[in-house]
Amino acid sequence: MVKSKLDKSTTLLTILSVIALVVLSPATNSWASEILSTRGNNSENQSRSDTNVNNDFKTLNDDKDSSENKSESKRAINPFKNLHTIEKPNLSIIIKSVKVEGQPVFTVKIDGENPTPSEFDFTPADRNIGLKSHEIELDPGKYDIEVYPKGLGSDFPGSDNHPPYDIRDSHFDCRGSISFGEHRTCEISIEDWPRLMIYTHSVPEGIKATDFVIGVMKNNKVVDEFAGKEDGERENMMWGDQYHVYVKDNKGLSVQYSNSSNLQNSDPYWCTGTIKHDDGPSFTKVNCYIVIDLSQLKVIVKEQGGSTPVGTFKYKIKSDDISVNGKEYNGNLQGTVIPIRPGASYDVQPLDYNNYIPTKFGECDNQGESGKVKLCTLTFNAEQENCNIKINEQGKPEKVC
Repeated sequence: MVKSKLDKSTTLLTILSVIALVVLSPATNSWASEILSTRGNNSENQSRSDTNVNNDFKTLNDDKDSSENKSESKRAINPFKNLHTIEKPNLSIIIKSVKVEGQPVFTVKIDGENPTPSEFDFTPADRNIGLKSHEIELDPGKYDIEVYPKGLGSDFPGSDNHPPYDIRDSHFDCRGSISFGEHRTCEISIEDWPRLMIYTHSVPEGIKATDFVIGVMKNNKVVDEFAGKEDGERENMMWGDQYHVYVKDNKGLSVQYSNSSNLQNSDPYWCTGTIKHDDGPSFTKVNCYIVIDLSQLKVIVKEQGGSTPVGTFKYKIKSDDISVNGKEYNGNLQGTVIPIRPGASYDVQPLDYNNYIPTKFGECDNQGESGKVKLCTLTFNAEQENCNIKINEQGKPEKVC
């Protein structure tokens, strides 16, 4: 009985399962299809998305490569596209001043890398002097600017082994190296060298200036000797030169020296000093005047009270005329004529000799004066013995002084 009920239940459950399967089969199939379809679509979309991403990366890389290639191409074609244009070097040459006699022509030569122009000429009358600069264009590199008298070349000799003109420039701007975009200004000044003018004048009748030899020392070295000239002799000097002018042989006459008022650091008794540079004309910086005259000192020597020859006595002269100062002379009854510079002070000093007492008379302590003879007389007096003859204790005569 129990078995029968079980069989019936099993049979009923089987029938219900078949019915449910039949009813639910279309829906199941539809749901399954939808799931499969969804999965398929997702897979396709993912694949499509992956493809798109890869394509996007490729596009970015392609754009980047293209941009870099274009940039490199641009740099190769025009590297200065975004930079300002760099100008060639430029020189300005200014003739600042020209102080020379006459109208000599000077040449300015530019040595460098393709200078334009490479040279030009000018004269002291050039209107551009001090007003307008000469512009020179050239390539980068070394350069040098030279100035010299036209036709003589840069290695031109002059008197005293220096050029005939004092040519000065702003040194570091007139030579060196120059680069792109750089500008230099070279200033040039030209002057005659300073001069020492020496005038010789002789006063005594029958004696000429040309009878005397004039010597010139420059920086403690004799550089010239010439016959004196009434109208003057020119000596070229250089700035800073020390000079000394003298008469080589005064022939027993007096010599007076004087300097022009524009002389600096000079000795009042000699044409001597230093050539100083100033802003004035450079032509004649010093005038030296030499006057030869009969300014003399005549010394007569006498002896009194004895038997000593006059030539035995001596005297010396103390003076600010160095040609006679400290010199000793022998006595002379007719007198010794001694040339002395006009204006020079002097003192005749007799030297002691045995028991003689010297005395002075006349112009023995005075000053030299141009055109005049000063007379001095020295007398050497022998001492007189003041002695008596007395009889001593022994009864013999004895000399008592």
